[in-house]
Amino acid sequence: MSDDFKKGRGIFGGPDGRQTACLNFSDNPAYGYIEGYRRAADLLVKHVEEKGVDWDYLVFPIVFNVSAPLRVKAEGLNREGKYSFRQACETQCHDTTQS
Repeated sequence: MSDDFKKGRGIFGGPDGRQTACLNFSDNPAYGYIEGYRRAADLLVKHVEEKGVDWDYLVFPIVFNVSAPLRVKAEGLNREGKYSFRQACETQCHDTTQS
């Protein structure tokens, strides 16, 4: 853990701005989540490969970080599908109870 974090400065504010997280950098709000989880998994795997240690502890965060982007993407597709279906019904469906 860095000295800045221990002193309560956290990870979101550095004097030079390098540690400031940008949260709205894409038109797709899920992009940051997907890319962040993927990069975290890559970093953890790289650590295990380079150091040859911590596999027993990092296997679960690695699996989580690999599966999380898939869940986020699936949720987005599910929302888009529901929206598209609703739009199609509004323009093409009709009330069968009326003649």
